[in-house]
Parts: sequence; structure tokens; C-alpha cells
Amino acid sequence: MGMKVTIVAFSTLFASMFLFACEEDKEAKTVEYYLSHESALDKKLTECKSNEALKNTPDCENAGAANYKRNAL
Repeated sequence: MGMKVTIVAFSTLFASMFLFACEEDKEAKTVEYYLSHESALDKKLTECKSNEALKNTPDCENAGAANYKRNAL
């Protein structure tokens, strides 16, 4: 039984690291991109608001800045 737990633990750890690495490789969209693609901006804002872990990512920060600029215009 101990071997099964170890295998599951390592599999879970590996999968988590793989998913995190894939997310890190994705380049953040710029503020200018979001200003010219409003549907993408709205989608990203919804995603960032619904997932606390994403709020401080460059993509969410850029979307927030673009939303601020959009509303200031």
C-alpha cells in the first residue's frame, strides 16, 4: 500500500509542476492588446475575478490596466 501512495503522490506532484510550467510559458497579453480586443479583455477580467490565484499575474494586471484606461476614455 505504501508504494501506491508514493506513486500517486509523485504523479500528482509531476502533473502540478507540468501544468504550472505550461502556464508560465504563456506570454501575457499587453495593455494595448486588451484595449484593441475588448471581448478578450472582458473574458480575462471575468477569469481574473473568479480565480484568486490569477489576480497578481501579468496578464490580469495588464487586463486591469486596460480596463482602467477603457473606462477613463
